[in-house]
Amino acid sequence: MAFPIELRAHKTAVLGLHVTFIDTDMTNGVVMKKTSPRQAAEAALVGLEANMEEVLVAP
Repeated sequence: MAFPIELRAHKTAVLGLHVTFIDTDMTNGVVMKKTSPRQAAEAALVGLEANMEEVLVAP
């Protein structure tokens, strides 16, 4: 994981966002709990603001 460390020196944030199925048209036929797009975006912003390297988002 040297790439994120290298980018940090240039004030570039790198966030690993791990999301379960997101509720979109592509997952319309999948019968299971899904993450809303809003929930995924909010988790990404919270993670970036907290200087986290990875965020897990699950419904």
